[in-house]
Amino acid sequence: MSTPPSTPKRKRLNRDQRRDILVLRRRGDSYEQIAQFLGVSFHAVQYTCTTQKATPQHKRAGRPSKLTSEEVDELIEFIKTSKRTRRLTYLQLKNELYKERDEIGTEAIKHALYKRGYFRRIALRKPPISEQSRISCLK
Repeated sequence: MSTPPSTPKRKRLNRDQRRDILVLRRRGDSYEQIAQFLGVSFHAVQYTCTTQKATPQHKRAGRPSKLTSEEVDELIEFIKTSKRTRRLTYLQLKNELYKERDEIGTEAIKHALYKRGYFRRIALRKPPISEQSRISCLK
């Protein structure tokens, strides 16, 4: 039989729990009463009341982008310049723009464009025009 860990696993409070803590504190409840009523730690109640923020404290979660916003602007302008540059693969874009920078890979370029709303699609071929349609268009 396994023994439980000496320190219980802590979970982060969500926005609703923090909001409830702030509401109960404004109502006049003590930290102990709030912690017991909501089933959270005393320190979590104390911290939430001190910061007076109902949102979780995840400021800059995730890995920072390798491309600055100015570099992404330049990348988009480069892509928009011609039909050839629009059709370049991510690897070709990296080789043309960022040869000397090894830390920038194809995934960084792909993600930067994705965040700005640019997606890759397979180009559709225009169906051939029939002889009758061609004559009617010429008229």
